[in-house]
Amino acid sequence: RSLFWSDWTEAEPEPLQEASRRLLAAGQLAEAASAEVMIYLVHWYRGEREKATPHFERATKLVEEAPKSPGKADVLTDLARFAMVDDEDAKAFAIGREALSMAEEFGLETVRARILNTLGVVRVRLGDPAGLADIERSIEATVPGSPERLRGFINLASMLADTGDLKGSGDRYAEGLREAERAGSSGPVRWIRVELFFIEHLTGRWDEALA
Repeated sequence: RSLFWSDWTEAEPEPLQEASRRLLAAGQLAEAASAEVMIYLVHWYRGEREKATPHFERATKLVEEAPKSPGKADVLTDLARFAMVDDEDAKAFAIGREALSMAEEFGLETVRARILNTLGVVRVRLGDPAGLADIERSIEATVPGSPERLRGFINLASMLADTGDLKGSGDRYAEGLREAERAGSSGPVRWIRVELFFIEHLTGRWDEALA
């Protein structure tokens, strides 16, 4: 896992595949599932969806067989998020509910914040506006400037726009942008500026959009 997160652009799947095999042989199912998630991400970030999908499915199977644990909750949280990104909202909701229950059982506040972010998005997309409150709770529970908190601002603003609240969406994007700039997070800054431009354009705030 550390090999992947140190620089995912240079990551190769072979060390992770070996790790998955050894962990599985040792009966560490949640840890093997985590390695499979990393392999999935290597291929996903490269745009190799056909190679990525089998590892998502393998991670799902392994984690289903694993006993409850903080590691299992963490893997389920990742799987729910990636299912949400792939627009598989029903699957993301089912996995996310299990992850949330486990996070609360083990007192995993960071995992709980992450999964509330994902669950909030899928609930809104499935027609339940109460999901907005889940994303709000995720933001409140995360450290200012952290990647998860910035992701929360982006998701909340996006869902507000989807529900027709363009002013609220713009306000949340602006709040997220200020925090991303303070944190020096260049990726989220670029992303939010583009989204905010479109919101300002749609709401007739021409001067702000062209600033």
